[in-house]
Amino acid sequence: MKKQPIVSKMIMNSIEKSRISHAYLFHGDKGTGKSQLVQLFAMSIFCKQRITINPCHQCSDCRRIKSGNHPDLHQIIPDGASIKKSRY
Repeated sequence: MKKQPIVSKMIMNSIEKSRISHAYLFHGDKGTGKSQLVQLFAMSIFCKQRITINPCHQCSDCRRIKSGNHPDLHQIIPDGASIKKSRY
């Protein structure tokens, strides 16, 4: 990933070493590549076809993550300047 090389390397190292946390918070200015990094990270974790740390981009998990339709991946996006809590 070109926009966040240090963060990308840290995340890929955690995948290689099987030291993945239960949750991550990606924060930063618009246009810094957060969404792309999150998507690649999630596909690297869930991909059933991967041989290295790189996802295949073809399996059902990779396709569902790309489309934003994976049941085990929850992305919270702020509404304006804050994240709002909804009532159920």
